[in-house]
Amino acid sequence: MQRQAIDELAALPEENLLRANALELLANLRLNLEASENLSEEDRELIMNLSSAYLQWRDETLREGMQSGIRLMVESMLEVKFGAIDRELSQIVEPRNAIRSQRPHPIAHAIIP
Repeated sequence: MQRQAIDELAALPEENLLRANALELLANLRLNLEASENLSEEDRELIMNLSSAYLQWRDETLREGMQSGIRLMVESMLEVKFGAIDRELSQIVEPRNAIRSQRPHPIAHAIIP
């Protein structure tokens, strides 16, 4: 029954917010169970069932981080090349990320003289 529920959750579209939140919670559950001592056979089976959900969550999280990093690097390079990003450039590049620093990334200066 657990396996079926996990599979159904993982089958939801990636943009489904419920899926993303539930996968994160299942990943945390798996990590907490793995850290426990004296696991029962049922706990071991649950860890195995959660493995695919954990891997999907990890892969999606890494992909989002990479996309964010690439976007920040492109924005930094555009700022070095053209100065402040104006309205026209901002329409090309996604809106700035809230965590972005106000200075261009150092690699942008190395790539674009």
